[in-house]
Amino acid sequence: MGGDVNDPIYVNPAFVTWFDTQSPALGTTNGFDSTEDHRSIPFTIRYDLAPGETIVHAWVSMRVKRVVAYSTDSSHLIQIGGVGQNNADFSDTVTYYWQCGGVTPPCTAIPADMAGPLSWSFGSTPVVRVLDLGPHLHLLNQTQTVNGRRVGELNMNFHRRTRVDWASLTLVIQS
Repeated sequence: MGGDVNDPIYVNPAFVTWFDTQSPALGTTNGFDSTEDHRSIPFTIRYDLAPGETIVHAWVSMRVKRVVAYSTDSSHLIQIGGVGQNNADFSDTVTYYWQCGGVTPPCTAIPADMAGPLSWSFGSTPVVRVLDLGPHLHLLNQTQTVNGRRVGELNMNFHRRTRVDWASLTLVIQS
């Protein structure tokens, strides 16, 4: 894909600590453009909201690719979280799987209404995909005060054989 291999990216350290303790099987973390298998690619996108502003819709666009063929296990997942409670408890983080074959429930595949017109099936050629975050606006409207500013976060983690080249968050804000 583009860029340097294992590009360093910002990720909220509290989010990494949380998912390491909740899901130790998710293992080693890498940056963007990593070509290694069985890794997690967590990242954080921060944004400011003025007093009285609310996010009424959002989506994240990403350039992604599959590193190797998916198997029947379900650990090919995306975790989506907000700023967390007190920047430590991310228990409201949502997890979706690319596939649920051979999996012990619960397993929730990416819903069609979030996947966009091209769905999330893709191969080893890099593609741009959109993930509609409309069902999870409550996560994006969580904020914390940092130096007098109202700051929100999108925390995401891609695990296993999916690699991310870049990600862009679009917010629709209402005053």
